[in-house]
Amino acid sequence: VDTGYNWDYYVIYKSGSRNGPFSPIDTIPNYLTTSYTDVGASNGPAFYVVKHFGGCDYFSTNSDTVAAMNLSITPIPPTNSSVAQLNWFAMHSPDTVLDYEIYRRTTNGAWGLIGGTQDTMYRDTVNICGANLEYQVRVNNSCNSNIVSGFFSDQNNLDVIRIDSVSVANGQSIAAWSETTQGDATDYIVLKFIQGQGWVPVDTVPVGTQTWTYANSQATTMIENFKVVTMDSCGNVSSELNTKYHRNIWLRSNLDACDNKMRLSWNSYKNWPGGVQEYRVMVDETDDLGNFTPNKVLATLSPNDSLYVDQGLQSGYKYCYYIRAVDTSGVVTSTSNQECIDAIVTNGSDFLYMAKADVRALGGVDLVAYIDKDADVKTYTFERSEFRGGPFTGLVTIPKPQSAPWQLRYTDFSANTSSTSYFYRLTSIDSCDLPDTVSNFARSIHLTVTANGNLTNSLTWSEYEQYGGTMGYEVYRKQEGEPGFTLVTDQLGQGDTVFVDNVSGLSQGRGKFCYYIRATESGNPDGYRDSDGSEYASRSNQACAVHEARIFAPNAFNPESDYPENRSWGISNVFAKEGTFELKIINRWGQEVFSTMDPTERWDGTSSGEKAPMGVYVYKLKYQSIDGLPQEERGTFTLIR
Repeated sequence: VDTGYNWDYYVIYKSGSRNGPFSPIDTIPNYLTTSYTDVGASNGPAFYVVKHFGGCDYFSTNSDTVAAMNLSITPIPPTNSSVAQLNWFAMHSPDTVLDYEIYRRTTNGAWGLIGGTQDTMYRDTVNICGANLEYQVRVNNSCNSNIVSGFFSDQNNLDVIRIDSVSVANGQSIAAWSETTQGDATDYIVLKFIQGQGWVPVDTVPVGTQTWTYANSQATTMIENFKVVTMDSCGNVSSELNTKYHRNIWLRSNLDACDNKMRLSWNSYKNWPGGVQEYRVMVDETDDLGNFTPNKVLATLSPNDSLYVDQGLQSGYKYCYYIRAVDTSGVVTSTSNQECIDAIVTNGSDFLYMAKADVRALGGVDLVAYIDKDADVKTYTFERSEFRGGPFTGLVTIPKPQSAPWQLRYTDFSANTSSTSYFYRLTSIDSCDLPDTVSNFARSIHLTVTANGNLTNSLTWSEYEQYGGTMGYEVYRKQEGEPGFTLVTDQLGQGDTVFVDNVSGLSQGRGKFCYYIRATESGNPDGYRDSDGSEYASRSNQACAVHEARIFAPNAFNPESDYPENRSWGISNVFAKEGTFELKIINRWGQEVFSTMDPTERWDGTSSGEKAPMGVYVYKLKYQSIDGLPQEERGTFTLIR
C-alpha cells in the first residue's frame, strides 16, 4: 500500500468479464486489510480489481485483475462418459501461475492429486470402472477452485501390445511380447486368425506373462497368425485393429532320394518394425556313427528368399532342418518348425527270391517269388528265357504290394512245357524308375521218357534251379487205366537227372506209362514255405512212353509139375489193347480144346473135363496193339505128362 498520500479506503470492484465493466461491491476502511471474501459470490465468472482512495478525491489505478478459477466440467461423450474435461479461468491476467494442480475424489472420499498443467484445461481419462467423481483445481494446495462432479466410468482400453516374435519349438508356436504400459491391465488375450471366423481368442493369461505356448498348435503343418490384446480391471479389451499380427515360419521339405537332394521352402516372417534382415538355413546333424553337430548354418539368405536346396546328403545321416529369421536389429529372431529325415538314399532290395517254377499238369508254369518289404520299389517283372544267359522277355509287371504276405505269384500260360525248360527270374524297378535287383533263377523241369525193348523206361530231365535249401527228386508214374500217379522213388538227389524204371512186372497192362518229376526242397535257410505250410516243390511236365504189343509164349508145360508156375500154359507180356485179345488152342486133329478173351487166363491141360493127351498143340492169338493196329500170331507148344 502506497502511504505517500492521504489514504482513506479500499474499494473492491467485480465484473462477469475480464475486460469489465467493473462495479464496486464493497469498501474496506482499514488499510492493513489485505484479503477479502465475496460472500455473495455464486457459480459463474467473477473478476476482481482493487482501487484505493485518498484526500482531494484522489484514487489509484486498477490493480491487476484477479479471477475466481470457476471450474466447469464437460463429460465426454455426453453419455457413458469416460473422459472428464475440466475448464477454468486463469487467476491473473497475465497468468503468473506456474502449475495448476488437479485433484479428484469419489463422493465423500479422500482427495488425490491426479495431474497438473499450466493450461486452463485438463482432460482426465477415467480409469475407474464406474463412480460419481468430484474435481477441484488448486494452486499451491491453498487457492482452490469450486468443486464440480459427474458420473464417469472407464470405457476405453487404448493399450497396444507389440509382439516381439513367434517361433516354433517341439512342434508348437511360441509367442513373446513386450509388457503392457497400462497400469490397470489385468490379462493378456491371445488371438488367432481362423479362416472364415477372423480373429478368435484362443487363450487368456495374466499380466506378467510375456512368453506363451499354443497348446493346440499345428505349426508343423500350417501357418498360425497371432495378435495379443489386453483386458483392464473394468473388463475393457484393447482393440486388435491397433495391433500387428505375427506368424510362425512354416518350413516344408521334399526329399528327392533319387537326386540325393533336400528341397526346403518356407513363408516369409511379417511385421517386425524394421522387417527381416536375413534368413539362416540351419541343420542339426547326426552322422552314421552317432556324432551330433547342432546349429550348423548351411546358408544365410536375403529377406526375399524362401527356397533352398541341400545337396549331397550322406546316407545313414540324420538331418533336422529349420529356418531362423533375424530382424534388422540383429537381436530378435524367429525359428521355424524342424523337418527331420534319415538320409537313406533309395533303399534297394536286399534280396529277391524265386521260390518255385511248378509245371501244371494241363500246361503253364506257376511261379512264386519273395520280395523285400522294406525296399523302395515301384514294380516287379517276371521274366523268361530258354537260355541261362538270355535274352529274357518280360511276362508281366506287378506293382509292389502294400501288405503281407510279401510275395508275388504268377502263372505263365504261354510256356510250351512239353518241349523245353525255361529260366525264370524276377527283376525290380526302384522308386526312381531305375533297375534295382535281379533274383535267382527258377528253372522249370523238362522231362523226356523213352520206352526200351527190355521192358524198361528211361527218364531224362533238366535239373531244377535254384532252391535255397537242400534239393531232392521224386519220380511219379501212372500206367494207362490207373486213376492216378504213384511214387516210384524218392531216393534221388541234386545232380540226378536220369532214372530207369523197370516195368516188366506190369506187362499185363496196356503198355503206356506216364511220368513226372517232383523237385523237393528241405531246410530253406529263410524258412520259406508254400501257402499250405509245406516245403516248396516244383513238378516237371508229364511225359509218356508206349511199349509195342508183344507176346511171350512158353514152348512146353507139365500140368503135374512140381512147380506151380509150370502147371498151366498162357501168354505173358502182351500190352494188348483192352477188349481185343483172343486166344485159341487146337489139338493135332484140329479140334479146339481151349479159348479165352482174358489175357490173364491160362490153360490147365484139360478138355471137356478130361486130361488132354501128351503131344504138340497149336495156339492162335489175335489182339490189337495200344495204337490200334491188329496183330495175329500162331505157334506150337508141347504138353508133357
